Amino acid sequence: MRRPLRRFSSTSALENRVERRIARFVRSFVPAYAARIGARTGYRAPRVGFASARDPLFDKIIKRQPGHLRPQDLLDGAVSVVCYFIPFAPEVVKSNYDGDRCSIEWVYAYTETNALIEELNRALETELSAFGVRCRGIAPTHDFDRAALTSRWSHRHAAYVAGLGTFGVHNLLITELGCCGRLGSMIVDRQLAPTKRPSFEYCLFYRNESCLRCVERCGFEALGLQDGAVSGEKRFFFDRHRCYEVCLENAAAYRDMGIADICGKCSVKVPCATVNPVYEE
Repeated sequence: MRRPLRRFSSTSALENRVERRIARFVRSFVPAYAARIGARTGYRAPRVGFASARDPLFDKIIKRQPGHLRPQDLLDGAVSVVCYFIPFAPEVVKSNYDGDRCSIEWVYAYTETNALIEELNRALETELSAFGVRCRGIAPTHDFDRAALTSRWSHRHAAYVAGLGTFGVHNLLITELGCCGRLGSMIVDRQLAPTKRPSFEYCLFYRNESCLRCVERCGFEALGLQDGAVSGEKRFFFDRHRCYEVCLENAAAYRDMGIADICGKCSVKVPCATVNPVYEE
């Protein structure tokens, strides 16, 4: 059974320790939920980060991706953003090494973790509302423009703003526990201390050009080197429409298991799958 947040006698006491409380709640909820539903997916301990809802990086995201929402668009009076990364256990990652189709374990990880995130957000909203904190949990997936294939809210970019990691060539967020897992986020109307963002790149290519395993792993021509790149400079393309075609093929293959438009091949059997690869150099 998960442990509820302790009921403090004053709002100020909660404010002084709320970041630690939220992180502890998320870390305890994940294994308790998995045990309660008998999940097939194994997880490692989540990471949690916080950002100011007025961080200028949110405006930069909108400039690059028109139509993306601000935290204030999701919650009137938004002050902070809570982000968390739920990393898959190594056996889930290894299950997706071989073949063109994603593994059935990878499908379970996707569908079970999406349901976990939905319930986690609801539970956290309930806990914090007892202290007068207004929250807005955000759906883990499938809130995007079907033509442009761009999200109204990118959990990856929010997690970057909240200091949980840096982006790799594969466009995934590489955290201290790698990139294989699921991200969730929530908007709150309470001031939380922002997490310091990393001061260096976690992607080995962006760090010292020593790795392009994710490009090699994508056998569907959705990720690769861009033709006509400037001499001495490597540039990459990500064909999101081709990527989504592959994801839909997987969804069709596993249509009896719910919505599973996923692939994940570029994120496994790579140095950044389950660790921050810089520390493994």
